[in-house]
Amino acid sequence: MLNIGLTKVFSRRSSFILVLANLVPLIEILFFGLNLSALMLIYWIEACWIILFNLPKMLMISVHSKNIANPLMPTMIIYAVVGYGLFIAFQLVLLLMLFGPPKGAIILPAIILLLSYCFSFFDDFFLKRIYKTRDLDEQKNQPYDSVVVVQTEIMLSAVIVKLLGAPMAAIILLLVVKVILDLNARFLKDDGYGGTKTELENLAKQLDRDVAYEIILGAVMSKKYSDRKPLFNKINLFLNRLSIEARDSYFNGVEENSINSVGSMESETAVVGPFISDVMLGEKEIDFIKLIPAGALEAYFLAIRQTGEIDMLNNIKIAEFVNGIGSDAAESYFTSMNSKQDVEILSSNKVLSITVMEFARELDGKARGYFDTLVKNPKKLDFFTSEQVVNPKTLEVVKAMIPSDAWEYFSKI
Repeated sequence: MLNIGLTKVFSRRSSFILVLANLVPLIEILFFGLNLSALMLIYWIEACWIILFNLPKMLMISVHSKNIANPLMPTMIIYAVVGYGLFIAFQLVLLLMLFGPPKGAIILPAIILLLSYCFSFFDDFFLKRIYKTRDLDEQKNQPYDSVVVVQTEIMLSAVIVKLLGAPMAAIILLLVVKVILDLNARFLKDDGYGGTKTELENLAKQLDRDVAYEIILGAVMSKKYSDRKPLFNKINLFLNRLSIEARDSYFNGVEENSINSVGSMESETAVVGPFISDVMLGEKEIDFIKLIPAGALEAYFLAIRQTGEIDMLNNIKIAEFVNGIGSDAAESYFTSMNSKQDVEILSSNKVLSITVMEFARELDGKARGYFDTLVKNPKKLDFFTSEQVVNPKTLEVVKAMIPSDAWEYFSKI
């Protein structure tokens, strides 16, 4: 059952706070005579805190999801309160019957645990904006591991400790086991993406890409993508393997035009489909992106948005071509792609030849006029990629021009 990896657990600040909070009852056991019954009562109070903090989480998810997937569901919240409430009420009665009256101070440990859950709510849920991604029904069930499973396991362990005569060593061992169970349930189960450590919304937040995040979320939450968690995991893995520049360009491509200018979330999610497709999130695409000059990355993702042709663009010949022509020319190359036909022309063998690559590399930032001319004159593709145009004399003339004149020059050939 226990699947704790220490590096993963202690990479989160809340884990330290949780362990420190559990040191308080340990100190009381060692020095102030806290007995087994009092320890169990403290853990019962902790279960109350878990249920209490789940209420604002569910409310935040409900309010936020009104604009994305689920309406506000007060009956679901009431159901959760009643369900967990009956469990802890039964647990309290059972606790008092089995372990008798508590001995020792329980107020301080209970308050420390309350502060621990306050910190966890703020740091793990609010700041990471889990309320934007977690399903309401999923959040309703989220305390199950911490409240029902862990508390039941602790209760059974405590019964064994009592049967042994409640020696101090056994009580301390119970406390250690409880902390391990807590860490397992609280940190390693579900953080909104099936257990992945780095959440999509954190990446979006780091890059100030709230709009892009909302669009991706809307697409994944749509009926077309019913298996949301696996897709979120794939998106996370993909983004984590990109450079900062590539991630930023990816989000720029997703949010181009924004929700308001397009008119609705539905139309946006239709456009963003290629950005969360199997081709985009695959191993081949990672290798492809690494070959694209950094300055051309944004133009590449915008070309995907404009054309939707991720399958055609995910081509090793294109990657080698843009890598060979340099950043400015590569940016012009992708910027000239506004339709499927444009992609077909600019990904043809005639364009991706060594001769054209060397020509475009020399054109550098003035290559835009050349690539625009290619897509606007598909019937003259043979001519514009032949030595009649692609030659040192043309280079000499164009390199002496400003970019706008170079564009006009090619358009009039």
